[in-house]
Amino acid sequence: MNTFSITLSSNTSSTSITTNEVYLTDLTTLYVNLTNISIENLPKDISISWGDGSIVETYSTKLTDFSILTGSSYSHIFYPSTDTLTKNISCQLTVSYIKSLASCTFTIPVTIIAPSYYNKINDLILLQSNIIDENNSILFTFGSVSDGSIIETVLSPS
Repeated sequence: MNTFSITLSSNTSSTSITTNEVYLTDLTTLYVNLTNISIENLPKDISISWGDGSIVETYSTKLTDFSILTGSSYSHIFYPSTDTLTKNISCQLTVSYIKSLASCTFTIPVTIIAPSYYNKINDLILLQSNIIDENNSILFTFGSVSDGSIIETVLSPS
């Protein structure tokens, strides 16, 4: 499984920030780290919509402990699409405050790239080669280093 980390921070309690697009390949765990989130208006909770149809997660703070805003990490596993090469979603993380109606919202555009056959086989090693007919055609047998797949191809002289 792949992993990807992104760090979010904001020194104001009333803002909307869109990050650069994140590209995830295959099955990936995304870690979102919060640092330096404004506590001037007393944070009430954090809600996270991962954008893939999963349940919105909400984490409440205590008035004396804002540790969920500083140095906390939240994670989610993203699955590639089974019928398209890419899947585009948007994660949204919102910090709500007690002393104001303002909120700090982070939007993370995510593109999940499904593995293709060519990406999965990685490096190939030559397992064997055989002359297979009187024209000196050669059968090459290759093995994939990553998953053991076997690929055979024939080279015929012109």
